[in-house]
This record gives sequence, structure tokens and C-alpha cells, in this order.
Amino acid sequence: MDRALVSRSSSQDTGNIKEIDILIVDDDAGITETLQDILLELGFVVKTVNNGLDALHRVSTLDTRLILMDIKMPGMNGVEVLRKIKQLNPSLKVAMMTAYSLPSKIQQSFELGAERVFQKPLEIEELIEFLAKYCK
Repeated sequence: MDRALVSRSSSQDTGNIKEIDILIVDDDAGITETLQDILLELGFVVKTVNNGLDALHRVSTLDTRLILMDIKMPGMNGVEVLRKIKQLNPSLKVAMMTAYSLPSKIQQSFELGAERVFQKPLEIEELIEFLAKYCK
């Protein structure tokens, strides 16, 4: 891949974000590993899965407070998973990610309760700002 998966910045001030459990759901191992490394460095507890079914299992068995999930995945896409997650736990915070222009899927994500939709590559400042707002 010839572009950065996640744009990093020299100013990674996380402020007073509490340590919380974050689940990353993405079928792209490179993105998952990069996000995991960054979030671990910031002090979060991070779990990862690479498909929607595993995400649903993790949500029902872990004390996850936030999910970062890709919209476009094989099998069960992120929007389908979001719908089921919100049925299981309506208060769980979910942010979606996409590298594609998918207006209908993005709109559905918001309608189903997604807190945010990030465009890939993610900007680290935007991610930290989101975490500071939703993970207090």
C-alpha cells in the first residue's frame, strides 16, 4: 500500500482520557495493527477482530466501551454489525471507518446510532479528539 493507513502527528496529546476497552473491527490486518499500536501507546486496552460475527461475540462477552469498525467487510458488513450491536447494547459507542465513498452506508450508520464516520486514512488528531469526547 503506497499511502499511510493512519496519518500520525507529532502532537499526540490525549489529555485526561481514561483507560477504556476499545474493540477494533476491520478485515485489513494492516489497519488493525496500526490502530492497535497507536491506541495501546495512548494507554487504551485494545482488542481486535477481523469480521462482523467475531465482533458480535466480543460485544456480548467483553466490557467494551467503544468500537472502531470498518463499514466495508466481507460477509457481514459494518452497517449490519452496527444494527445488531445497537440491539444488544444501545448505549455502546461505535465509530465507523471507510476508505470508500459510500454515502448510503454512511447515512445508514448515522441513522443506526454511529457516533462518527472516519475516512481512511485516519488523521490521528481527529481520532484523539473523538476519544477525548466519547471516552471520558
